[in-house]
Amino acid sequence: MANKHRGEVVLEADGRAYTMRLSANALCELEGVLQRSAPEVFSGLESVDFRSVRAIVWAALTESVPGITLVGAGTIIDDVGIKVAVLKIAQLVAVTFPKDAGEASPENPL
Repeated sequence: MANKHRGEVVLEADGRAYTMRLSANALCELEGVLQRSAPEVFSGLESVDFRSVRAIVWAALTESVPGITLVGAGTIIDDVGIKVAVLKIAQLVAVTFPKDAGEASPENPL
C-alpha cells in the first residue's frame, strides 16, 4: 500500500503492485539519465515524450524494484498502457511536490 506522506503511488501491472517514489536519489538518477533538471522534466507533463515517461517510471521504481532497468520500466508501461503511466506520474508529482500556498504545481514542482 502506498504511503502518500512518503510520496508513494502504486502502479499495478501484470498482477503486481509496484510502489513508485521520487526520492532524492531517484530524482538525481532521473536528471542524470535525461540530462535535464527535475523542474525541466516535470514542467511539460501535458506533452511529455515517451523517453521521459519511461525514465520517470524507471527512476520512481528504483527503490522498490532493485536492479530495474529502463527496458524493464518500458515493459511495465507496455503492460499498463501509456495513458495510465502518465496518469500515475501526474499523481506521483502531486504527492512528491505538494502545493505550498499555491507556489508549486506540476508545471513548476520545485
